[in-house]
Amino acid sequence: MCQNMIDTTERLVLHLEKSRLGAEAPICAIDTEADSLPRYRESLCLIQFAVRNESVLIDPLAIEDLTPLGAYLSEATVWMHGADYDMTMFKRQFGELPAVVYDTQIGARLLGARRFGLGDLVSKYFGVELSKSSQKADWGRRPLSEKMIEYALNDVHYLLEMGDLIVAGLRDYGRYDWFEESCAAARQRVLDRDDSK
Repeated sequence: MCQNMIDTTERLVLHLEKSRLGAEAPICAIDTEADSLPRYRESLCLIQFAVRNESVLIDPLAIEDLTPLGAYLSEATVWMHGADYDMTMFKRQFGELPAVVYDTQIGARLLGARRFGLGDLVSKYFGVELSKSSQKADWGRRPLSEKMIEYALNDVHYLLEMGDLIVAGLRDYGRYDWFEESCAAARQRVLDRDDSK
């Protein structure tokens, strides 16, 4: 079993409690993986979750009750990259979105980045080349391979520190207010979108 995999409601509750120790409002980074097999709509297969000192995988296929995560996110500041898809998955799963969603892709674009994929930004800020080998993997399959686990954890591992660097740059250029407005508008677009079709 993967040490980084949370696969019961009890373990999820314990991890979320630990994640918010000492924090007035929780701050985390999140990404999602879905299966894209031919069907009516994608199914949420994996949630990658990071706080400052730890990245884990949350298995929505094994956890019977994800309500504790929904409650945590309802008051959290969440960093994502290219957040539209992930926000859409969360809206379907929980009927709501995190309180605040900051998108590193929006921030990078406001800083003038010409290449703003996650791999591009991790390379730029940290000098690390991320593997893309599991991008089209079958995320509904269990157990996940070591390569898939590494790929998934890397999707959130750098986001909070990258967010700090992007925010510092945005403040230097006087664009932080634009960033907040752009992220709030992107979040509202997902909330307003009719996903019932």
